[in-house]
Amino acid sequence: MSDSAQSDHGRFVWDDLMTTDRDAAAAFYSELLGWNIKAMPVEGMGEYHMIHRPVADGDDEGLGGIVQLEKEHGLPSHWISYVAVDDVDATCERAAAAGGKTCVPPTDLPNIGRFAVIEDGGGAYISPFKTAHGYLPEADGPPPDSSVCWHELMTNDVAKARTFYSEVFGWKPTDIDMGPAGTYTILKRGDKDAGGIMQMPEAAAGTPPHWLAYIAVPNVDEATAKSTALGGKTFCPPTDIPNIGRFSVNADPTGAVFAFFKGASTKC
Repeated sequence: MSDSAQSDHGRFVWDDLMTTDRDAAAAFYSELLGWNIKAMPVEGMGEYHMIHRPVADGDDEGLGGIVQLEKEHGLPSHWISYVAVDDVDATCERAAAAGGKTCVPPTDLPNIGRFAVIEDGGGAYISPFKTAHGYLPEADGPPPDSSVCWHELMTNDVAKARTFYSEVFGWKPTDIDMGPAGTYTILKRGDKDAGGIMQMPEAAAGTPPHWLAYIAVPNVDEATAKSTALGGKTFCPPTDIPNIGRFSVNADPTGAVFAFFKGASTKC
């Protein structure tokens, strides 16, 4: 493993949209966020649709992919996030020891890397991943528009989740008092924020625990209105988080849930 891969351990590095209608999802996100969706063959997977975010110099940056869910899977559309790890197999072993389970065993993707899918014991899914090459460098300053800028676990058992993810990925939980919103847990990898944990709100009672991906946008209200106009649904309207930013929670036309975010400062 390269030194770069070592330093990236515990970092969210990729996001896949698993959808019941790949064409409809690609059209939605392309129009909504300006993403370029490019089909490419992947050995062992067939055709994979890569998500590229346009950047200033006319090039683009890969940030995730879109995968067609077949009817026999019986799964709803959803996003799944990938975390860089030193060893995928050892991560799955730690997950089992911590009360989780492996849903997709460690699998090689030729010339790409090795991955698995684990369930955290509370019902949320996440994918440990080890690259065969290298990861994109972490951006300094504000997150670029149309990029995935934050990952948040919505769970019914915060205490259990804190222990699980600490043992599996080495994240260190730090609590923040959010006033009327209660306590929010930041997961740290060294001096960097990896993600967050939030108690499932009463308004979302009955929703399965899940990791929620936040997408940076220049204006949350405009992005939310555009999402709705394109056939999406809004679960949480644009809302301010004092001294942090503004967000909304939405679903695309195929049912996959995501959030928009605009920071109040340089930090997402």
